[in-house]
Amino acid sequence: MLVPIRSAVLGRMSRHMFLLHFGIVGIGCGMEEDGSNRHPLPDALRDIQRGATFILSSDTFPPATMHQVEALRWSNMRHRILTASPGPILGAFGGEGLDVLGDLVNVTLGAEGRTYVLDSMNGRVVIFDAAGLAVSTFGRVGDGPMEFRAPRDLVASGDTVMVAQTGLLKVFAEIGREYLLQTQVRLEGSLNSLCVSGGRVFGSVRGQPEGVIVEYGLVAPNRRQSFGTGYTVGWRYAQQTLSTGFVACRDGLGVVVYGHERLPAVDAYALDGTKVWSTVMSDYEQGYWTETSDGWMVSPESPRENLTSLVMTSSDFVIASYYREDLDGNVTTRAYLLDALTGAGGLLEQTDRGDREILAISGDRYVTYVRGAYPRLRIWYVDEQ
Repeated sequence: MLVPIRSAVLGRMSRHMFLLHFGIVGIGCGMEEDGSNRHPLPDALRDIQRGATFILSSDTFPPATMHQVEALRWSNMRHRILTASPGPILGAFGGEGLDVLGDLVNVTLGAEGRTYVLDSMNGRVVIFDAAGLAVSTFGRVGDGPMEFRAPRDLVASGDTVMVAQTGLLKVFAEIGREYLLQTQVRLEGSLNSLCVSGGRVFGSVRGQPEGVIVEYGLVAPNRRQSFGTGYTVGWRYAQQTLSTGFVACRDGLGVVVYGHERLPAVDAYALDGTKVWSTVMSDYEQGYWTETSDGWMVSPESPRENLTSLVMTSSDFVIASYYREDLDGNVTTRAYLLDALTGAGGLLEQTDRGDREILAISGDRYVTYVRGAYPRLRIWYVDEQ
């Protein structure tokens, strides 16, 4: 598919459209006969490999370098996730009002079994209870205090819900049985995802090669710092196209994990911006955007692989989920389970089931995206240990 290079770095689409337009392909790289380049360039991929502290294989057992205690912990966590019991599907077609989701953007889990769903098409947050029933909603499409314009991500922390949209972060608090706007923070860039650690808000910025992670203060709304590196070679549109990812963090851990959306690496940084570890996938289906001499970018085709979600568990693991499509159009979901403090880990699961992409996880449940004609979610219940 041929697209103008400028359009390739615009805001995030819906999940299905994003994967359709921005898949990746593993066909060669470097300079072509017509003078065009394919990105990422070979030197950039070699730099990523050289910077790795751990090479991640597709083994479904812990790596030999992992300490016995940590290996047992990893295996137990993997077993708990894979043996979880399927629960209700959220957003079943045929429902009315809150039961129907227009354009699912992201999900976060809160206290008392709540599931918060960001519905971009309807400009709202829909809240489901532990049984999967829609119990509340707030927001609508617009530019007012309680309205959203193309929201991109949300996170719940205590009785607070934060929603990011282009240029703005809105913070809501639950007061009585309603959510009311408490503050708004102006954003310098377009955030792709959010996470909160120790009351500090971190976000991944789309199309920003240097400083892919930013921290925003809620009390003092000026940006405190930016750190992390995306794709920094070639001309700027190629850099912007390949410099997008997701962040994950949690209270008390002290690291922010960053997953590159179209590169074979997951990195972790201390809260002061120091890199802690970098994990590189050994069998990643790297695809190449073709930069042509006349100012266009040819987007990749199958086979392709994209990071679609990055979540952190309460037990200090990171789950990185990838969407893979081969030349025959066969789709699989590959999820890796990584130690959040070291980056070591292995394959959690590879499956062609359409309901196994994990979008959010807590101690007793997780939520997966359900592929299909309409946006759907499934709750899975994890046995307590």
